[in-house]
Amino acid sequence: EGIAGHVAQTGEAVFVPDARSDDRFSRKVDEQTGFETRSVMAVPLRFRERVYGVIELINRYDGGGYTHQDFIVIQTIADFAAIAFANAMLYEETRDLAHRDPLTGVFNRRRLEALRAEWTGRRSEDRGCALAVIDLDNFKAINDGAGHQAGDRALCYIAHYLQLLIRGTDRIFRIGGDEFLVLIQNSSPDKLPEILGRLEASLNRLQERCGEHDPAFAFSYGLSTGRLDDLDSVMHQADLDMYSRKKNGGVHPRLQESADS
Repeated sequence: EGIAGHVAQTGEAVFVPDARSDDRFSRKVDEQTGFETRSVMAVPLRFRERVYGVIELINRYDGGGYTHQDFIVIQTIADFAAIAFANAMLYEETRDLAHRDPLTGVFNRRRLEALRAEWTGRRSEDRGCALAVIDLDNFKAINDGAGHQAGDRALCYIAHYLQLLIRGTDRIFRIGGDEFLVLIQNSSPDKLPEILGRLEASLNRLQERCGEHDPAFAFSYGLSTGRLDDLDSVMHQADLDMYSRKKNGGVHPRLQESADS
């Protein structure tokens, strides 16, 4: 929207000596704030046809209008800034690819190990987490019976739906051929049981979806809570919970005892 929006869409620099006479100018901010926009310069942060953002300058501080010399200066600054943005983004994209599973797009074990190293030894008593370990049942049978492409589709299917369960600060990892880990961070330990309950309900619904997939498949899971700086223990407890559930037909032993009584 407005002049900056036009620059972002087209990648073209714009110099408007009188904003009020330009149809691209949006008057919303001026109308709501009482500010008067007189002259505008907007230049794209563009490198190799990719626009990373827009620098927009409004009204010279001395009350005068911008000049073409000003326009040349800000374009030069934008060119150098765009190169810096492009290099930074290329570095981030390269690092991200190294930490992503190429099949499912979720994080890989390398990323988990890097995070674990960051968290170990930190003061994080108030940094709790809820964790789910997920293991596809009889995955080899899917590959042998329906082919490896069918196995890949099953992995991508479950990874896709796991990503719908989490927030932006949470993470999903593929930690083995048919194993996933869901890590939900929370700074309030008293909320972890509630988070764990919602996660369990979501995983139960996902199990139903997987049963309707072609080919149908199932998975087992284990849950645990703890501190980020003690992630190894939290993962171990989740593994134990998963094996306990497998022995009890997918139900946690405490829940099975309640049902029996």
